[in-house]
Amino acid sequence: NRPEAGVKLLGAIGSKLSAANEIIDLLSINDAKARLAGFLLYRMKRTKKETIELSRDDIAGYTRLTRETVSRKLSELKEEGIIEVSGHKKITIIDKETLRDISESGK
Repeated sequence: NRPEAGVKLLGAIGSKLSAANEIIDLLSINDAKARLAGFLLYRMKRTKKETIELSRDDIAGYTRLTRETVSRKLSELKEEGIIEVSGHKKITIIDKETLRDISESGK
């Protein structure tokens, strides 16, 4: 009998459930820009980094948006000074609060 193993297992299961709920909430957002903003925040929280390294195809797959929509919305966020985009895979979040506002406006 190792109660600490059970506690660790319950913690891991709780963490997985929390992540699944976040994804479900994210996918329920109808507005593409708000969904993308929410995904970027989710990814930043999970990786604990303000720079996200994913291709537009990967982001499209995660968010259930088309690659073209992801590219357009990333360009909008870049023009608004909310993110910086370097190359095809590097996105740096500059203004987390505005990104959060955009995400929450779509809910």
